[in-house]
Amino acid sequence: MASPFDTALATLTRSVVSVDLVYHPAGDAPAVPLRGWYEQPDLDAPIVGIATRRQRRLVGVRAADLPNPAKGDTIEAPAGSTAARVIDVYARDPQRLTWTLEIAA
Repeated sequence: MASPFDTALATLTRSVVSVDLVYHPAGDAPAVPLRGWYEQPDLDAPIVGIATRRQRRLVGVRAADLPNPAKGDTIEAPAGSTAARVIDVYARDPQRLTWTLEIAA
């Protein structure tokens, strides 16, 4: 039986808030079409006693759709756009059902 989190995640990836993406692993591996969602939190970081705000561009994807993302790979977010480089990979949820990819143009 699927957990409530699994059910919610499946609903999210089929909903209008998700977008078509294309993930391009480094090397000769084939491109991976998948669905994901945008996250754009700001990160407050103190630098020498002064709080600064850094904007990050994040894309969330299901781990089942993309088992091994890596820094240096690229992703078209949304599909058909200019590819952005993956600069970091985070496993955000305790069950590790999703990846959060930090990307930069």
